[in-house]
Amino acid sequence: MPPEKFLPPTAVAKLLKLFHKDLKPLFGDHTDFLGPDVQIGDRIGWDPERIHAWGVDQGLLTTEGEHTSTKRTWSKPIHKKWCVETRVYLSREEFARLLHLSPATVYMNHWRHQRGEKDFPDPAIKIGMIVGWDPETAHRYAEQRAGRN
Repeated sequence: MPPEKFLPPTAVAKLLKLFHKDLKPLFGDHTDFLGPDVQIGDRIGWDPERIHAWGVDQGLLTTEGEHTSTKRTWSKPIHKKWCVETRVYLSREEFARLLHLSPATVYMNHWRHQRGEKDFPDPAIKIGMIVGWDPETAHRYAEQRAGRN
């Protein structure tokens, strides 16, 4: 199954017609800007449908995805309906460490997987080009793998 895709900050900035540098100060404090849906290591991502719906709610986008002439300010506090808990996934490095392998081994396996050869579980999500594994699935796989040795 292909990984669920999320938007990295640069794609969010492009969607909302902002400069990436304008978003950066908001990442640490998500009270004025929509908090991320997912995190892989230090990378964060947003659900494309949720960020679009939020942009419509903020008056930044029309329902068709067109930009409005509304000035892009973050004076409105985030309403509770938009708050979600950020789901954290394992990065390639964390997944490799869990399996006592090098990140290069996991990386190469990912490309073999693209050709139909599968050794590891599929990544659950993707933020841009960065893939992440669900922690529960990864731990279960690590336990099964340890039982085979």
